[in-house]
This record gives sequence, structure tokens and C-alpha cells, in this order.
Amino acid sequence: MACISSNMIALNFTQILMRRTNWENASFPTNSPILVNTSDVHLEEDVLPVLVLNSSHVVPPTVPYSAREKSMLLYAVGLASIVSTFPFSAMYTRFGARLVFFGAGITSAVATALLPLAAAHGMVAFLIVRFFQGLSYGSVFAAIGYVCHRWASLREHGLFLSFMTCFTSLSVAMTNYLAAYISSTPSLGWPWVYYALAFVTLAPFVLWLFLYTDHPETHKFVGLSERKIILMDKTEAEIVHDGNMPYRKILSTKIVYVIWFNAFADIVSAVFLITYLPTYVSKVLGYGVRETGIWSSFPAIVQLPLRVFFGILADRISCASELNKMRVFNTIALVLSGLFFALVGFVPDHLPFVAIIVMTLNLAAVACNTGGFYKCGTLVTRQYAHFVVAGIQFEKSVTLFVAPILYAIFITDESSRGQWRVLFIGMAVVLFIANAFFVAMATDQPAKFTKAQSKGEENGSGQMDDNPQKCYEMSNKHIL
Repeated sequence: MACISSNMIALNFTQILMRRTNWENASFPTNSPILVNTSDVHLEEDVLPVLVLNSSHVVPPTVPYSAREKSMLLYAVGLASIVSTFPFSAMYTRFGARLVFFGAGITSAVATALLPLAAAHGMVAFLIVRFFQGLSYGSVFAAIGYVCHRWASLREHGLFLSFMTCFTSLSVAMTNYLAAYISSTPSLGWPWVYYALAFVTLAPFVLWLFLYTDHPETHKFVGLSERKIILMDKTEAEIVHDGNMPYRKILSTKIVYVIWFNAFADIVSAVFLITYLPTYVSKVLGYGVRETGIWSSFPAIVQLPLRVFFGILADRISCASELNKMRVFNTIALVLSGLFFALVGFVPDHLPFVAIIVMTLNLAAVACNTGGFYKCGTLVTRQYAHFVVAGIQFEKSVTLFVAPILYAIFITDESSRGQWRVLFIGMAVVLFIANAFFVAMATDQPAKFTKAQSKGEENGSGQMDDNPQKCYEMSNKHIL
């Protein structure tokens, strides 16, 4: 998951350095263009070498990507992810995650390896490659919900979700640091960022293919005692899911929309921060290329252990009910994050490192979301959690459109702290509103549709026997 995400977000950093062919001037009469003598013409260093088309027109052979082109490259990923999110959810329901997710990973690796070549051939080829990266990214969140339901006991959802949702922070930390190091190495340059990421992506997906199975109760490395833990308190309907999805009942459940609203508020703010953090660090805080890579990675690095810690804490706290724990963790994730968003815009210009600390605390607070709306979604929808989490993926894909739109509306001068401040305060307000809805409507009880038998009949309590051998046999009779 981290590899697929890294492949997609690498552009957030490398676009600072990337330049494209100056095709707008390709139709000019060239006659006998010559390399300009830089002592005769005053030019910025980053546009050299240049070609002289006539005595009065100097044309650089490459130019930076325009704001419109950068937005198009983000939109391509967002559109592809939107298109693929629910089809991947349906494929997981029908075929399981093993082969489907493997295919998504290989597609991402190939597209990433081809990206520098595609960029050299123009925007159409570049957009096609980005589209395939987005298709692969659409597989990620549904996989989280599916694997969590299959492999996590009901008492360890927070732990599983915390580990599995670490991929975003891990990918940001890994990508920005790797991109900064490779891009600043004269013998390599930005294309090698994509070659390295493509190579790194292959290894974990080969391991996935050989080690993962959709049925932990039949996995050769899972013993009877571990099967008992995984299956404990789950109904037969949850374990032997028949491939049907009660879409109408899920979409008629109010708490699902509250979960999606909280996810949207949380993800829009987090994705915007992750996407434009290199720009903010470089343009507003005034750091150089290598420093930008390091400091834009720092908040994500700090978030990684905290996300795991908070996930474990959400499961282990016994002095509060599951519902109250979710309310507290969700409030920390959204309200505290909103406060830090509001504060970062007021940090004085002469204290740039304080701004880094505030943004780090922001992402640290977000690490609590696995104990909030994420956990609520899996507990309420149980065996159908991958559909609800796929909805969160859909929202995350939409934010790839929303983030550039917000940027275009509010940020006309990248170095203006005041413009960033207005946007950050607006995000804080939305986060506060979303959390208020969650605190009022959250529940830890499974929805009625999760208890129905595969034939459509209610199953009473339907809980599995505590005997691990009986659990194993009941699952196997539907699998074999």
C-alpha cells in the first residue's frame, strides 16, 4: 500500500524540479538556431541553454510545467481512483484480495517505471501513465477493510487499522526523503526517483502473492488457538460471507454517512497538507530543495509510531466503553488537528521551524483517526467494512480534485502566508463540524444487515462457538 501511494505522490516533490519541452514554440521558423551567448543576453540560470530563433526572440528548450498542467496531472490520478474504487471493492467481494491486489501493485510499478519516458513524450502520454497509477491507487482502501475483516479479531480492529493506514505516512516519509536525495545527486536526477520506486514496489507484492491468503482459518501458519482469537464473537454470516453486498441497507444507515463525512473532512485537510507541504516549506518558510525534502517528510515520520501506538491504545483501554473511546479518539484526530491548522498560519516569519513543529503536531493528532471513524466503520458494518472503507477511498480520490481547486481559489501567491492562513482556518471549521456529528451519532453496535444469513434470513445471535476446531470446520465447509 505504501509503495502504491509513493508511486502516486512522488510527483508532489519532483514537479519542483521537472521541466517539459517548450512545445508552444515548436512551430516557430527555426532557420539556423544557435546556442545563445549568455554574455550577450541576460537570462535566468534555470532556463539555460536556450535557442535563438531570430535576433529578437530567445526561446528556452524546456520550461516548468504550468499550474494548469500540474492540476491536470493530479486530476488524472483522482479521476482514475474514483473510477476504480468501487469496482475494486466488488472484485474483492467476488474474488478475494490476493490476486486482485497483486495485479494492482504490478500495474502501479510498471506505470511508475514508464513515467519519465511518458513525460518526455508529452502531456497525453504523461496523463495516461498517471491515470494507471490512479487506477492502482483505487485498490488500497477497500483492501484495508477487506483484510481487516478477514484477519482482525473484533478486539483488535484498532491495531489492524493503525498498522494498515500507516501506509500514507510511510509513503510520504519514504518518498520525500528518497526524492530529495536522488534529485539532488547530479549523476542521477528526478527520473531515477521513479525507477527506484518501481523497483522497490515489486518485492513486497511478490511476497504478498506467496504469503497472503483470504482465509486465515486455512492458512498453514495459523494455529487453532490463533484461529479462535480471529473468529471469536463473529457470526457465521460474517465468516462465511457469500459474496453478496446489501448496498441498499448500507446506504440507508445514517451512521455510514456520518463516518464518510468525518473521513472527508479529515482526508481533505490531510491530503492538502501532504500535497502542498513541500510547496509551503519551500515558498513560505524559505527552505532549500534538500531541506524541503527532509522537513516535508518529518511530520509523516513522527506520525508513523504514533499511529501504531494510538491503534494499540484504542484496543487496550478498559476504563471506558468502546463508544466513548471512539468519541475521544475522533475528537483528538479532528478537533486538535483543526486547532493546529488554525495556528500554523500565525507563526511569525522568523520562526520557520516552529511552523514545522505545528504541522508535525497536526499530523500527529490525525494519527488518532483509526480509533475514531475508521474503527466505527468496521464495527458497524463488519463483513461489509470493505465497502464503507472503499467509500473513504472514493472520498480520498475526490480530494485529489478538491485540493487543487482549493489551492487555485485561495492561493494566488505561494509565498503569501496570509492566503494560506485563510484556507487553513476554513479547514479547521469543517473539522470541528464533522466531529460534532460523530460525537452525537456514533455507535459501536453492528448494523442489522450484518447478522443476516447468506440466504437472507436473520441468524439470531449467530455467534461462533468458542471451540476453535468447530470454528475451523464451520468455515471450511463453505470454503472447500
